[in-house]
This record gives sequence, C-alpha cells and structure tokens, in this order.
Amino acid sequence: MDTKRLPTRWLYIMDYIDEDTGTVAATVGSADDREECEGVVRHETSFYQRQGFTVLRGEACELCRGCEGGGVIGANVALRQCPQCGGFTGPFRRWRFKV
Repeated sequence: MDTKRLPTRWLYIMDYIDEDTGTVAATVGSADDREECEGVVRHETSFYQRQGFTVLRGEACELCRGCEGGGVIGANVALRQCPQCGGFTGPFRRWRFKV
C-alpha cells in the first residue's frame, strides 16, 4: 500500500507570566516539522526564563498546509474541499510541551 505524506506545518503557542508585574502574555509561531517546532519552543522557553518570565504552558498542533485545518479553501462564495487533506477539519496531531 502506498501512503502519501500530506504537506503539513506545526503551529505552537506558549503562555508565560512576568513575575514582577503579574502580566500574562503569549507567543505564537510556526515551524515546518516537529523537530524544528520542538527546537524553537526550547529556545523560546530558555529565552523567556532568562528574561525573568515563567512559562506556564506550551502546546503545538500539526495542521494541513493548504487549508490551515479548516477543511476548505477558496474565497467567501467559492469554497471547496481542500484537495490536500480531503476536507479534514482540525489538527492531525497535538503535542503538549513539558515546561
């Protein structure tokens, strides 16, 4: 059986808190594959910790590159099913980082 690899990308979000002011903020980014995403999140975590922030949460998900997980592509009126993922909605995989 021949399997076709879908073109995907990883999106991540990290929540952190400033210990001095109590301000909560987030960082959002993307990466081409899981290994790159993990490396970027580790770098971001160490960066924010050195700046005096506490990282609260880190999560990532793998989405279809064509439709961004929506299942459809096109303009407002001419929506059609994404040919790359077959109309699959939502993330293919989710990943929670240990912080």
